[in-house]
Formats: sequence, C-alpha cells, structure tokens
Amino acid sequence: EIGSGLVGSEMCIRDSYCTMAEWYNKFDKGNFSYVVSTLLDAVAEHPYWAKGHLMLGLSYYENNDNTSAIYYLKKAHLLDLSDGYSLCYLGAISYDRGSYKAAEKYLSDAKALAGKDSYLLSLIETYQECVAREVS
Repeated sequence: EIGSGLVGSEMCIRDSYCTMAEWYNKFDKGNFSYVVSTLLDAVAEHPYWAKGHLMLGLSYYENNDNTSAIYYLKKAHLLDLSDGYSLCYLGAISYDRGSYKAAEKYLSDAKALAGKDSYLLSLIETYQECVAREVS
C-alpha cells in the first residue's frame, strides 16, 4: 500500500475515516453528504491515501455523480497502480456511458490486477459479460 511506512497513529486515523464512512454507508443511507464530507477531509489530510480516494470515488458513483467518481477513481489508481477496484469501477462507468471500448480496456486491466480476489473478479466478469452483449 502507498504510504505503508506511515507512523502507527496516522494509520489509525486513516482507519477511523474508513470506519466512519463505512458505518454511515451501512446505517445512515440518507446522509450521503456526511460520508463525502468525511472522505474529503480524509484525502485532504492524507493526499496520498489511495483507499480514501477509492472510497470517495465509490461514494460519488453510488450517488450517480460520475464526473466526480471518475476524478477520484483515477486518482486512486494513480496512487496505487496495483488496485483493480478503481479500474473496475472506471470500466463500469464507461459501460454505463456507452463507451464500450474504454470499458473493455479498464475491465481487462482490472482483471490483470485482481489476483485471487473473488469479489473483484465477479464484478469484472459481470461487467465484461454486459459489454460483450453490447458489442456483439
């Protein structure tokens, strides 16, 4: 992970942001602005934290703000080139927008990074099937 050499207390702070955002996403669906506000604070304080950017991108994606989602997902990938999730969701957004060639590329690249992550592989395969139906 980028920045894994951080002092333990900084790792705890980042983990606390994750916990807050995940809790609000699970239990307080109507409070999207608080989740985004928390994550924006997190990436402002920890600009090289790839997972924070990923979570922010996913939060925007879940709220149908694809422009913001793309920005933060691309930033997450630049910060952690080994992360397949950012590429997978960039592929999903490309698919949703009808950019099937871009979706194929993102999803293919994500699959190359997925390793044995069965959840990520399942997401990728689902979107690859959707893209294949559209281009055939």
